[in-house]
Order: sequence, then C-alpha cells, then structure tokens
Amino acid sequence: MVGTEAAHRFTAAVIISLCLALLSLGCATVPKAPLLGTADLQYFADELYLSVDGYEICYVDVGQGDEPLLFLHPWAGNIGFWNRVAPAFVDRYRVIALDLPGHGKSDKSDRPYDVELAARAVIALIEALDLEEVTLIGNSLGGGTALVVVRDLPTAVARLVLIDSLGGGTVTGLFAFVIRQFATPEMLVSVGDGLFQFFTERFVFDSSNPASDALIAELFALREGHDGFAWATAAVAYLKAAVEFDASAWLAEIHVPTLILWGDNDRILWRSSAERLHENIRGAEIQIIEDCGHMPQIESPAEVIELVQAFLDRTRPGADAR
Repeated sequence: MVGTEAAHRFTAAVIISLCLALLSLGCATVPKAPLLGTADLQYFADELYLSVDGYEICYVDVGQGDEPLLFLHPWAGNIGFWNRVAPAFVDRYRVIALDLPGHGKSDKSDRPYDVELAARAVIALIEALDLEEVTLIGNSLGGGTALVVVRDLPTAVARLVLIDSLGGGTVTGLFAFVIRQFATPEMLVSVGDGLFQFFTERFVFDSSNPASDALIAELFALREGHDGFAWATAAVAYLKAAVEFDASAWLAEIHVPTLILWGDNDRILWRSSAERLHENIRGAEIQIIEDCGHMPQIESPAEVIELVQAFLDRTRPGADAR
C-alpha cells in the first residue's frame, strides 16, 4: 500500500511537472503594467511609515470617524488590493491599511516570513497608533493574520471580517500541492508569463475581468521589477507557511462578532474551510458571494462593501443584539 501511494504521488508530480513545463512556453494575454517596482504602486491614500523591529512598515491612515477599521491584504498583495473597497468607509470610520512585512512598500529584508511575523507587525501598528476597539478586515493571508492578532491582543479587537481566510485547517488540494512541491523564489520570477497568468486565473479568480486583469498585470511588473526577487522571496516564504497554517486550536476562544465572507468558486481555500471557521467561532455569521473566487474585494467590491457595512451597523455599540 505504501509503495502504491508513493507511486501515485510520483506519477502526479511527473504529470504536473510536464504540464508546468508545457504551459510555461505559452504567452500571457494580459499586458504588463508599466511599473518599475513596488515604489510605483498606487494606494487610496498617502503612505506613512512605521519602524518595527528594525524594518519599515508602510501604512495609510485616513477617514472621518473615530472607530478604526484595519484592512489586511492577501498573499502577494498590498494596500492597493483594497482600493475598490476601503474608500467607501472613510466618511464614517477611521480607515487604516498596511503592507504586511515583505509586501508592497514595506521592507523586504531577509526574514523568516510567516503569519506570526505578519501579526506582530499588525500588533505593533495597533499599539503605535494607540488603537482601541479595532475591526480587523482580512483576506486570505490577511484573515489568518487577523486570527493571530485576536489571539494575542484580544482586548484591542472589537470585530472580525474574514474574507476567504486562512485558519480553518491546513490548505489542501492542487494549489497546496504545487506550493509544497515546486514553489521557490527562482520559479516565481522566472516561470513563463503564460503559466503565471494561467495559475492566477485558475486558482485566484472566478473569471477574467478588468479588475483581475489589472491585478495580474501589476504582479507581472512586480516580479520583473528591480526588487522583484526580494518580493518573490517573501511571497514564497509566506506561501509555504500559509498552506500549513491552522488556527483551529484557538477559534473557540474568539468572542468578538465575526463575519465570514467567501467566494463560492474559491479554488485555493475550499468552502469547507469557511464552514470550519463558522462552526468553531462562536456566533459567527457567514455569507457566500456568488460567481466569485478567492479575492471578493477585487471581483465583487460592491457586494463586499454592502455586506461589511451591514455587519458593522448590526454590531455597533448600542445596536440590537442579533
């Protein structure tokens, strides 16, 4: 039996390797964005910087209200991944977002990047800005980071919004297999554009649209920019850590209002992950977004805004209990 299973694994690896090699010969259909590097990224507000353990973290801090919303982007993302959502809240809330270590305009020095490191940076930002009653809104890696923050600094967190989030068990499926077996910084920066686009469209998005095409074009430019290898090194380290991340041990200890949003066609984190989060976080709400993949804030921003705003209204201090 063991020999048979090993043979199956070897066969699968050979097939995937051949597919990757063939696909890498193809050309991308999405044109590259004219970026030189992460310094050219466009965010919805002016950047600020905070020193954390000897490295610089980029963040934005805008809005009219006193209640803080802190947006946490997904793997390989940056503050700009919230450009279509976060501005909708600036009239009523204090809106903050950061580039997690190794991402965007934050420092990319050689560090052991993982979800715990990302959470430490978020906690440092919360403490530096003296934030209280924070609502954490995180997608994918950002959601997993939020789960670590609420574990380690529960008194500062008022609510959670988990969007296609890590944490409901280790990641399974073909995406996770490819990451565990093949992902290296060298692969990420050198793999053919056609494969890079195919992999992103196949796993991250439900379908091609102008917003997803623009994001893919940005990723093309970032990996080929002057700091592309540093970006890829951090990205791969996070990926390797992310597929093993599991917050199950402390989900039952979370006692803040929690909204779980999930794209119905997420091919990275299956809906079973959403269901485990829903079942184990006391009183959590769940909403499935139709015709959507792993990043609803990119594909379905209007629906994300509507669902998050309704959740904030329902759970604000003094609102009727659910």
